[in-house]
Amino acid sequence: MTQAQGNYPPKLTFLPNTPVQVYFPYGDCKEIPSTKGYSPSYLYSVEEGDVKKSLFATPGLHRELQIRSIGPQCYVTITKAVELDENNKEITRWQVLNVDGTERPAVEFTPEPPAASPAAAPAAPSAPQTPPAAPQPQGAVMAAPGSREDALEIWRGVASAAKRCVAQAEKIYADLNFEIERKVEPHEIQALAATMMIQLSRSTDLTLLLKQETAPPAPAPPPQPPAAPPPPQEAPANPADDDLPF
Repeated sequence: MTQAQGNYPPKLTFLPNTPVQVYFPYGDCKEIPSTKGYSPSYLYSVEEGDVKKSLFATPGLHRELQIRSIGPQCYVTITKAVELDENNKEITRWQVLNVDGTERPAVEFTPEPPAASPAAAPAAPSAPQTPPAAPQPQGAVMAAPGSREDALEIWRGVASAAKRCVAQAEKIYADLNFEIERKVEPHEIQALAATMMIQLSRSTDLTLLLKQETAPPAPAPPPQPPAAPPPPQEAPANPADDDLPF
């Protein structure tokens, strides 16, 4: 938990799997330490629909914003992607894209180490170690380009998985004796579409789905039979009227 938020503009909230367009007029942030031993939060001054708001980013969202090069006058779409693992436990991942849906370039981000306590004794020097690999971004991971048939197969798999997830969610609520009304609101359709779009962008090149199928090339004509050899020609007559060979 963080300190009181009464002195800041209204807090920006994120619904699961619902993209939110956010404008960063400054792009910097202020670390707000926790008062109860939890992880700190990071305060960004943002605007949502021309309304000033306070974005209290978790360490995961803060890391993703830094990896995606958030700076002054930056306009992006932020999605809180929530999934269930095999134990029905929620897993949250943050995605930061351009407002047109394209992926922002990732940069290396190294978090600042916590300040050392003045009373702490200096640590003994340790043996040199291999530097850790650069952190990988939490955003979409584009698969290697393939064929349009591969992309369509992935799309069918994502659609099938979405149907099974909806059916499983209905079963969970039914097992808990909740009544389910067969009525879908527009924002629920948008949330499902955003989730499928995120998963599909992580699995394949979306441009492959936009390509039109092309007809296979016409088969090559059969090879022509070889031409018949020319008839043998008679040797020219000997100009000398004798029997000599030359």
